[in-house]
Amino acid sequence: AFVGSAEFETDYMQVDYISYIPFKDQPSTPFNPSVSGYANLNEYPSVPTNAKKINKVANGTFDYLDKNNTSISGWKLEKYIDEEKPVNEVCYIDEGNGADNSKGLTIKDSGYTEQKIDAVYHNFKHDFSFNAKGKGTATIYYYSTSTLQSLKTLTIDIDSENFTSYSLELTAPENSQ
Repeated sequence: AFVGSAEFETDYMQVDYISYIPFKDQPSTPFNPSVSGYANLNEYPSVPTNAKKINKVANGTFDYLDKNNTSISGWKLEKYIDEEKPVNEVCYIDEGNGADNSKGLTIKDSGYTEQKIDAVYHNFKHDFSFNAKGKGTATIYYYSTSTLQSLKTLTIDIDSENFTSYSLELTAPENSQ
C-alpha cells in the first residue's frame, strides 16, 4: 500500500530519502544499516534523468488469467445490457488467434472490455499502440481528477481482416487522472 494499488505490471520509483519516525510511545527497534543511507551532493544528477520506458497497460499480451481461468488479469470483461449471451461468450482469450499466433482477446456481438490506467496527469505524454483485426472501435477516455467526467475522448476505428498496428502519440489534458 506504500505507493497505492497497481493498475499496471511494472513501474519505477526513484526515492530521494526515506525516514521513519515512530509515534510517541510506540515500541520500535532502532535500525542502523552498515551502509550510509545518505548520498553526497556530487552523487545527485546535475540534470533531470530520463525514466525508463514503461508499459502502463497491464497484461497487454493476455498471458495472465485468474486462478479459475474466468477473467483476464488487468482487464474488465463486460457486455452491454441488451446482450443475451454470457460475458464469456462475447469476451474471451482466443489461444493462437492473436498477432503472430499469440493469445488474442476476442470481443464480439455486444461485448466490450476496459482497463484503467492510473497516474496519467496533465501534459503526460505517451505512445499508445495495439494490434487489432475485425470491425469495431477502440476508445480512450481521459477522466477528471475530481469527477467521472470525460475530459477528452479519442476513438480509433478498426476495420481490417488482418492484424493491423494502430499507434497514437497522446498528451493528457489538464486535470487528467
